[in-house]
Amino acid sequence: MVLRVHLSQVRERIQQLRVWRAEWAAKGEQAQRTARQLGDVVRAVPGQRFEVTAAAYQVKLNQVSEHIEVLARTLEEALERLEGAFQQAAHLVAQGSREAMPLPTVPLAMDVKGNWLPSQFTVQIPADRIQALIDQDANLSPELKAQLKEAIQRQPKIPYNLACGWVALSMALSHQLGRMVPAQEVVDQALEAHPDFRKRVIRNLVEDLGKRPIAAGAADQPSESYVTTGEKDLNEVARAYGVRVGRFDVPPGEQNADAVWDHLQGRLQQGEDVIALVNATQSDHGEPPLRNQVPGTALRFSEEHDGETLPAGGRLRPWTDSQGTIAHWVVVNRLEEHDGKRFVVINNPFHNRTERYPWEEFLQSVDAQARAGSQWWFLSVRRTEMEGRP
Repeated sequence: MVLRVHLSQVRERIQQLRVWRAEWAAKGEQAQRTARQLGDVVRAVPGQRFEVTAAAYQVKLNQVSEHIEVLARTLEEALERLEGAFQQAAHLVAQGSREAMPLPTVPLAMDVKGNWLPSQFTVQIPADRIQALIDQDANLSPELKAQLKEAIQRQPKIPYNLACGWVALSMALSHQLGRMVPAQEVVDQALEAHPDFRKRVIRNLVEDLGKRPIAAGAADQPSESYVTTGEKDLNEVARAYGVRVGRFDVPPGEQNADAVWDHLQGRLQQGEDVIALVNATQSDHGEPPLRNQVPGTALRFSEEHDGETLPAGGRLRPWTDSQGTIAHWVVVNRLEEHDGKRFVVINNPFHNRTERYPWEEFLQSVDAQARAGSQWWFLSVRRTEMEGRP
């Protein structure tokens, strides 16, 4: 069986539906005017009955008109999702792969124009939004506001170097909603809907520009000196999309790896997305490129790249290896089994690529912050309409 979708013909039908709706509305207005005229001419009971009957039919005409518009919008949304799926498939096919593999179950991050996001460092804090935040901040002196605005004018594009959480959320939202939700859109939404995030952005900007901390005592709180993202931050923004981010516990992976596998697999099979806090290489600086192959296997490390080597930045590392590493958000794309061995494929925001690791390496990389006593935790991302399902 061959499935063919003629996009131009579908768009023509959408346009035709909208034309029909306009014609239908015009005929409805004409019928309404005729009914009023007849009612004015025939003042007796028959004229009144005609007006009542005409009004009832007008309601039906309006309902048909609305149904036509709903059908047109539904076709447009279906086209948008279909085009996104084909673009993703075409990209993977164009890159080529020496291993048979399924399409990613979680889309990688896209920019606001639908293009492939090269890395998390492409995401920016909009300069005009920053200026508005500076103007609204009562804790900043007029002198400091002027200094900040001058610095922003020299660097109008402000990179957001700690965007892994928002990029990971954009991936999960894209999968949950069936449409691309750009990482930049998620950060913009965070600036609009999350007051605490806005405060941290300003504080981070002040420190990056070598200025004094905004509030007295802020320098004594190193844990707050960076615009990091946590579970509450991600959930605050996800709610604006009708999606919930929540923590779930699993047994400690070092003692019960099978139970962790079953927990994660169960979440993925229920249509949820899983975000994990892991330990990763902090940058590419001083890190030799890594081979695009999982050691000891014929599997590729990253499926989007056909090169022999890849930049090493963002690669998962054991959490005990703290030198040059950092806590990092990634999305669990899928779990695989090859030749009796287990592997996990993640979507890594650092270079915006899928990465395949042996299951044991992934477990070793789970960050110390996610190893809560006798349990570990991950984040579940699911639409709120799925609440209450087992």
